[in-house]
Amino acid sequence: MKRFILPLPLLLALAGLSGCGPSAEDMSKRYGKYPAAEKGVNKAGFSISKVDTTGANYTVQVFFSSPALNQSKENNDAMVGRLRVFSAEKPGETVAFQHASGTSTTTRPNGSKSQHFFPAVFIKEPKERFVLLYFKGISKSEVPNLETPPLFHVIDLDKKKPRALTEKPLLAGDLFQ
Repeated sequence: MKRFILPLPLLLALAGLSGCGPSAEDMSKRYGKYPAAEKGVNKAGFSISKVDTTGANYTVQVFFSSPALNQSKENNDAMVGRLRVFSAEKPGETVAFQHASGTSTTTRPNGSKSQHFFPAVFIKEPKERFVLLYFKGISKSEVPNLETPPLFHVIDLDKKKPRALTEKPLLAGDLFQ
């Protein structure tokens, strides 16, 4: 009886093609135990508006539905500083990123315009496919009507289709402590 043994380099190449490492489904299951933050808890209205890629780099745009946060450059800048990026496979491990900020102008049917500010994070050539975008939250002593606990989104930095895996942000609890 003959045995067929694949050479080690070929075996490793085949293993790489089979998608070693966690899948989007694995990550969704892993973080499925964290409850979604409902609107009454997420008073700042923290959410992901867009995940984009340019080459090996990614930009994650954040949206705060609270007018106090998205219509004030000063408040937007304060929120930008509360964002962090962590590895989804090793939540205690920070992923290198840069804070960014942008603006958009909306023209209403009556012709008036409003300007909105949005924070973003720029991730240059990440090693990780899955990251957690963490928002530190807002304490009651800072802004009582916008009190929001620490929240996070799970993000898939797939080269072909980067996206947030969580529709609503999740309550961070003690995940990052």
